[in-house]
Amino acid sequence: MRLKAKGKTYEGVDGGYTKAVVDVTVTDSSLEGDVATLEITEDGRLYAPLTAEDVADGAPEYEEYSLPHAVTFAKQPDGAWLLSSDEVDAGSGPTLSTQLTEPGALDDGGGAPDDDRKERSRSSP
Repeated sequence: MRLKAKGKTYEGVDGGYTKAVVDVTVTDSSLEGDVATLEITEDGRLYAPLTAEDVADGAPEYEEYSLPHAVTFAKQPDGAWLLSSDEVDAGSGPTLSTQLTEPGALDDGGGAPDDDRKERSRSSP
């Protein structure tokens, strides 16, 4: 819900994005006991709500980014793997619009879990 609220804010400013295309590449992995760590790179394109004429006139069709992450999974007693952390290495640049910097800052106050966080466990990392 917080990321969805952030998207609504962007819609009010400049129209937001019409779609996103994201690829994730695993660059390294390790397993120590019941903790699995993956080094991944998130490569994405965020498409702006532009017309063909806008693009022909030189407006960028999309915003492109590449963002390294270190994600950690913890093995649960039932054997499922639960995402326990996602550390983003944004370097010294600004926070990307796809990332939240302040937990709860844009929470809707309803206390319901985010739609994208309902299921975080997997059978394997």
